[in-house]
Amino acid sequence: MNELRALQHRVVETREERRFTQDPLRMLALLSEEIGEIAGELKRTWSNNYPPFDREDLADEISDAFVLLLS
Repeated sequence: MNELRALQHRVVETREERRFTQDPLRMLALLSEEIGEIAGELKRTWSNNYPPFDREDLADEISDAFVLLLS
């Protein structure tokens, strides 16, 4: 249970740090954008038209989407 509380606290901190909105429609738009960014990172694994795939970049985008989902 302490781990969940710690995660919730971290999400609150991250949302405040990144100034994520509380408005549900804006949150949906942001989540959609983050999902698109995840897709863009994955596209790098097979497309030669983009810079090389970087796991760290993908992890950052997944983290952003996860924070929005937890919101």
